[in-house]
Amino acid sequence: MSRYNLFGQIHKALRAMLYDTAITVQQTNFTNKEEAEFTLLKLQNMLDVFDEHSENEVNFILPAIQMYEPSLIDSFVQKHAEDHKLAEKIRKAIASYNKAIREEEKISGGSAINKLLNEFMQANMMNMDSEESALNKILWRYYSDSEIMILNQRTSRSEPEQDSFRNWVIRGLTNTEIVGLMKAVGKNAPDFVFNSLLALAEKELPGIRYNQVLEGLTNGAMVA
Repeated sequence: MSRYNLFGQIHKALRAMLYDTAITVQQTNFTNKEEAEFTLLKLQNMLDVFDEHSENEVNFILPAIQMYEPSLIDSFVQKHAEDHKLAEKIRKAIASYNKAIREEEKISGGSAINKLLNEFMQANMMNMDSEESALNKILWRYYSDSEIMILNQRTSRSEPEQDSFRNWVIRGLTNTEIVGLMKAVGKNAPDFVFNSLLALAEKELPGIRYNQVLEGLTNGAMVA
């Protein structure tokens, strides 16, 4: 029997956001003012989301593990600190780019940002994999699924709540996972929350995927 994965949905959303941002940066012509401004705003928003998520893990998830396996905590706290340093390097590179005047400086600045983002991406991908393998094992050892779900609810209340991030949750999940999420929302939340999530799925998913989600919900008697 599979156990509840505390990191599953949020990490998939973060990965999707990270992939998309990295592609945008890679394709950007940094000598074009409007194009660069759009990309850098998108990049800064992504960094803010990752910083907030990291802070929530440190404040909510790691303390739940520290009481049982304190030796593990220092390494994960250090990883979060290193991620934050990489994010700050990117922000400094953005500030440096914004001061550039000559075309060569803008090209060089864009290249530096792209390189640093690749480092940030690699570090975070490894860290998320490590959390899902190591931290989940500890949670599963000492907590029931219902207790982990309660922990997830506490953490989720502090996760980024803007609509743009909810979009990434839908974009990052499989159809089966979206159906499972919506069934849980339909069971535990008011109707308007379910309807809002359904509308978001219709907006974000290609037609064929949205129809498959509707079929999954219909089978579960969630949609008339």
